[in-house]
This record gives sequence, structure tokens and C-alpha cells, in this order.
Amino acid sequence: MEDYLMSQPATHQPNWTPRADRLIQGAATWSSRLGHSYVGTEHLLLSMLDDKDGAAGRVLYDSLDVEAARAAVLTLIEQAAQIKQTSVVYPVGFPQELRLTQEQRGEGVVEGPDYEP
Repeated sequence: MEDYLMSQPATHQPNWTPRADRLIQGAATWSSRLGHSYVGTEHLLLSMLDDKDGAAGRVLYDSLDVEAARAAVLTLIEQAAQIKQTSVVYPVGFPQELRLTQEQRGEGVVEGPDYEP
């Protein structure tokens, strides 16, 4: 599949169903409303929560309190934005001399899990 996609001209448009296109457009709208410069899975989920007539929307509406789910997603987005603004995550073992001080950043420091780049 990847070979096929890579062989298509840059102007090739995906053959989405009209409903899928509406969900993606809805995700783009949510992204714009939230002031984001990208469209992510959180925006797609918010769009699905708005689409009670589609298959995904019916599953969501039948399975959970949609308003509470929407509020929870928006809360998580806000919390993530606050963390990004207030903290820098350094991997365990990151050289101390390369770290900016809290005063230089005006932020808090959080130690992240050990990983291999």
C-alpha cells in the first residue's frame, strides 16, 4: 500500500467517503477553534463526538455520555497545553551542562523515562 501511495502524484486526493470527509473537515474546524496549527487524533475524536448520525458517532452516543466525553477531551487538551508551557522533560541521564536552568527558561523541570534515541 505504501508503494502505491508513494507512486501517486502529489495532487492525488484520497478517495474518502463524504462522511469521512466531513469528519476530517470537522477535525480541522476543532483544531482551528482551539488555536492549534495541526490536526490530531484529539480533533478527530471531537469531530466524531459531533457526528451522531455516522457509525462512529452512533457507537459513541450509545456507549457513553458524549457531553462528558467532550468535556474530558477538552480538559485533557488544556492540561497538555499547560504542561507544555510550564515544563521541559529531560530524559534520565541527559547531561546537566546542556540543560537550561529554570531561571533561564522560566519553567519547571520534569525528569522523563530513560530511553535510547
